[in-house]
Amino acid sequence: MGRIRFLALLCILWAGASPRAAAQLFDFMRRDTAYVEKYHELLTVRPFVQARITSIGIRDERLFSKYYKANTPLAVGIGLAWKMIGISYTMDIPYTRAIDDAPTRYFDIQYHYYGRYITLDAYAMRYRGLYSQEREDSISYQPKFYFDRYGFRVSYLLRGDDFSYAAAFEQAERQKTMAVSFPMGLGGYYQHISLNHPLLSEADKDTGRFLSEAFLGISAVFPFPDRFKGWFFAGELTLGASLAFHREMLRDFALMPSWQTRFSLGYTERGWSLATVLYFHSLGLLRKGALEIDGQNGTLQLVASWRIFRGGRWRIPQKSMD
Repeated sequence: MGRIRFLALLCILWAGASPRAAAQLFDFMRRDTAYVEKYHELLTVRPFVQARITSIGIRDERLFSKYYKANTPLAVGIGLAWKMIGISYTMDIPYTRAIDDAPTRYFDIQYHYYGRYITLDAYAMRYRGLYSQEREDSISYQPKFYFDRYGFRVSYLLRGDDFSYAAAFEQAERQKTMAVSFPMGLGGYYQHISLNHPLLSEADKDTGRFLSEAFLGISAVFPFPDRFKGWFFAGELTLGASLAFHREMLRDFALMPSWQTRFSLGYTERGWSLATVLYFHSLGLLRKGALEIDGQNGTLQLVASWRIFRGGRWRIPQKSMD
């Protein structure tokens, strides 16, 4: 912490030493407005509808796959953002579970930060009560099965100068031209599962482990031109590997695959936006021989953004003149 403060002090002193140095520092921090438009409204209201996607996957050498899924309902929510601070509240919609008689108890807190060069995804979740469905008329409900994940992943964006994650996946800015970036980063998690499955040994049926993750990927955002002006598409895909830390990790050393994706498709005007946003992350937990177990979580949202307050006055949404 002391080193960070010292470096920050050096930057301030260097910038204050001459007007030219200060200009260079703030030019580095300022985003090129030819690529990204920054909104000046202070208040943004975001109503949304959300579906959660959570499951545990098991695979063996015969390419047999089985998934235990969380049976969560759709949710409706409202978000408020004042400058850079936001808060949201969600409420489950009754009678929207996939299976009537297989309830899942859960809490799920996710935080996604979209900076210019740094993005952060943080999780705190627990799902208890999972079901599997091999055929339409064959449903197996396991009320004591559960899946926990606590952790974060942080990315540094190569070529992030002209790419706005806030525009692509949060509609907090507007991307004017096509841009591509390359996220790379690390993650750290504690993940715990409890499954009474015949492919698992007694020791592995209730497994909690710390994991690390390293990944590299590509992100792109494309605002449509001409008569489709206002529409945009954005996507991201990262591929990586995870490593579990446990007592026998040197003897049973195994890297496990991980991947993560974001997707956004929507329409934006100067004062409002409407978009469909998907986030999904798959992370390996256990690998012994040909047996692999991974945990997946994600959200799918239909979200509207209404920017209504600017410079002390309520603002009526207008079409962009760019």
